Amino acid sequence: MEEWIEGCLDKAEALASRGLCDRCLGRMFGKLGTCMTNDVRGRMIREALAERGVDAPADEFCPLCENVFDLVGRFAEAAAEKVNEVESDNFLIGTKVEPEVAKREREIVEELGLESAEGIKSELNREIGKIAIQSIHRPVEFKNPQVVACVDTRFADVALDIAPLFIAGRYNKYSREIPQTIWPCRVCHGKGCDHCHRKGKMYETSVQEIIGDIAVEMTGGKEHFFHGMGREDIDARMLGDGRPFVLEISDPKVRNIDLDELARRANENQLAGFRELHFAKREAVERYKGAASDKVYRVHVRADGKVNKELVVDVALSFKDATIDQRTPRRVEHRRADLVRRRTIHWVKADSITDDSFDLELETDSGTYVKEFVSGDDGRSVPSFSERLGVQCKVETLDVLAINYHEPRGISNAGIQRNKDQDPQPSEEEGEGTRALPYNQRSPDLRGGREGQHRDRSQRTQGHALLQIPRAYRDRHRREGKRLRDQRQGREQDEDRRRTPRAPSQKQELKEGRPCLSVTLHWLK
Repeated sequence: MEEWIEGCLDKAEALASRGLCDRCLGRMFGKLGTCMTNDVRGRMIREALAERGVDAPADEFCPLCENVFDLVGRFAEAAAEKVNEVESDNFLIGTKVEPEVAKREREIVEELGLESAEGIKSELNREIGKIAIQSIHRPVEFKNPQVVACVDTRFADVALDIAPLFIAGRYNKYSREIPQTIWPCRVCHGKGCDHCHRKGKMYETSVQEIIGDIAVEMTGGKEHFFHGMGREDIDARMLGDGRPFVLEISDPKVRNIDLDELARRANENQLAGFRELHFAKREAVERYKGAASDKVYRVHVRADGKVNKELVVDVALSFKDATIDQRTPRRVEHRRADLVRRRTIHWVKADSITDDSFDLELETDSGTYVKEFVSGDDGRSVPSFSERLGVQCKVETLDVLAINYHEPRGISNAGIQRNKDQDPQPSEEEGEGTRALPYNQRSPDLRGGREGQHRDRSQRTQGHALLQIPRAYRDRHRREGKRLRDQRQGREQDEDRRRTPRAPSQKQELKEGRPCLSVTLHWLK
């Protein structure tokens, strides 16, 4: 008799007397002994009890599992049939059991204090998977499975949970009449009404729909979601190398699609263009959403009066590494918190100057209200270009020329694969820069931080790849941290000055070595 059996015979006798089947009896000690299944473990325990003179045969109908394991072969066949309907690189089996069965098992474990017991769902998952894998011919993936076959043992029903497919790349928007993402109708919220001409949306198409509809068709997916690294206004163009984005396809039946074909079909339109498409992991969404990259713009400005060419150039040069304070613009105050945001204008260049118009090219922090920087927004953006020029100006057209973002070192090889053989987001001109995920859904490294930066170190390891943060990002991160600390310290000092003085506490007086009464009297005088 093995040692692990001798130590559990007393509890095993109490379990066997209830008529449990061999599998359920063995599962109650599933973490003891090795290289055996629970039914073998249960038979060994019963044989040991028989040698001890205890006759406790298993009931024909197990009072715990209700003979659910007799249907494992049927469950495995149904699961394999479902998984084989979709394309994936791996799979995983999950199960649902009768609530009463799970409750009985939990009560038995608590009553007898069975610390080495294994759950019935764990055993069902394993036993069904062992049979199903022979028909599926794909490896099992426990951490990030692409397909999970959930077997409902009550009805012998199988439901598939298919992991989304993520495709990353960059897009250009050439039209000033389409939004980045689907813009649902404000009146009917997508249902269709007279206001939206029964379409359920405010615009005919969007950057998201141009590529998303094709991707859904190629993958056999259900719907698509668009995650951009910020967004531009509808009347703005995205030029240059384009804006990074991640396209998410839900419930894809085919995963290994031809991305070159996807790009070719999506680029047949004249409204937007797509490039550098590659398969990505889920983490890319958080990384792009958490990025705060500087951006380069080109704007055409119209002045209310005549302007001096030399003065326009001088004003542009005066904004070299200039700090401005921008209160939430009036055009978005109905959906933005009324805050004053501090931003940096890195440089400004002026050209194409006429009597009453000129072009500006400028680089700013992410989230800068560019239109309000030029106009001043009735004093809500200080200093502004109009203020220093002495003539009221307004942006007529805006183009985004560049987004200064580069994948941190190690990401491109670790998280990107090439082909294998919503509601509207706030624009960066509206001050936010990105449509951030809820705070509790972000990774700890992205909560409150800037793109690619760890809160405590300038570099950290991820898997076997070293993420080296560029010096420019680290320096900007330190400057931003110092600015926030100074702001917080200033607020605390203002609160201290406004706070009504109170009499010193006795603890404070004793600590300073002064008599309590005399100090209090001095304060009262």
